[in-house]
Amino acid sequence: MTDTASAADENRNDGTTKDIVNSSVSALIALNNYIHDMAIAMLAASGAVLWIVLSRQGSAASTASLQTLVRLHRSMSHVVIFCLVLITACAIPRILFFRSLELARAVEDRFTAGLTARHILSLITVVAGVWLWMKVNRRMKHLAAAGSDKAPPARGEDG
Repeated sequence: MTDTASAADENRNDGTTKDIVNSSVSALIALNNYIHDMAIAMLAASGAVLWIVLSRQGSAASTASLQTLVRLHRSMSHVVIFCLVLITACAIPRILFFRSLELARAVEDRFTAGLTARHILSLITVVAGVWLWMKVNRRMKHLAAAGSDKAPPARGEDG
């Protein structure tokens, strides 16, 4: 019997408690990996959307639209912080179970090149998302400084 066949026999679910726990853990790790991937996508997408909005509004933004942009930036910044926390928290079980679940399945299916490409793409997406948010934050500081002369004080601030 080959190694692949014996590994397939070992992974077969025959209904024992151990197999049920293993399949439950596998399902939870799959859910964790999905959440991790979605958080990565949200980080990059939110940075891209806000960067596009800022590039279209530019320094010609009126006082009202500048205030809206500041509120939008503040709200989306909370989303980004949440995404970064999710990326970090979900990376821990993903790393711990990588060899036994993701890599083992990829080797069995002869998909290691695809798995490698997927993780490289994830890394590039995280770096691009962080870079976009750094650009957005710099642009927002510039716009806020330029608009502070004409903008009325924000809620809760004394004039």
